[in-house]
Amino acid sequence: LAGNYLPGAGSLYVRQSLNFLRPVYAGDTITATYWITEVNEARRKTTGQCVMTNQRGETVLTCLHYMKVIDPVEEGKGP
Repeated sequence: LAGNYLPGAGSLYVRQSLNFLRPVYAGDTITATYWITEVNEARRKTTGQCVMTNQRGETVLTCLHYMKVIDPVEEGKGP
């Protein structure tokens, strides 16, 4: 999701940190909430966080990520 839509095409993960806080079992319903915490337009970088909770409202995962936006490759021209 983040790489394709936030901040958009041409985004690359620079670094990501995941904290697994509780197990997730087959049949659990997981809700992911994601938000951008910082935008540095001059450096073309964003910082974001996410929290995932189970059906009981318990946090099962938190994450912090850093992304850099590069110029997307024109369609059909290849890298």
